[in-house]
Amino acid sequence: MAPGRHRVLVVEDERDLRESLVNWIETRGMEARGVEHGQAAFQTLCDGYPACAVLLDLDMPVMNGWTFMDIQREDARLAAIPVFVLTGMPDPEREARRVRAVAGLSKVTPPGEQLLRLLAQHCLHH
Repeated sequence: MAPGRHRVLVVEDERDLRESLVNWIETRGMEARGVEHGQAAFQTLCDGYPACAVLLDLDMPVMNGWTFMDIQREDARLAAIPVFVLTGMPDPEREARRVRAVAGLSKVTPPGEQLLRLLAQHCLHH
């Protein structure tokens, strides 16, 4: 892998959507890893996956996005990683503010250019 390449952790319980997002990110020259819930995301980050951002669904089994955000903020190793909420709720930005995430993206429309802008803005150190 090329140094300086963005690495995004995609946390989404819907397998097809998770795989689609990972593939979309990778076709844009970045690395992505997909996991199915917040507990897997927390473990992946604690195991050393160097994510420069997390794309996080909120409504998931095992550990939902709200709980993940609470745990992430309390862990000094992970607190600085920007989180972008991915939700099917009508107002993604409102949901992002509720959990104190950087931004909210809609599941209804592909994240596209908005996600690329967020990564460019918030993944400066990678």
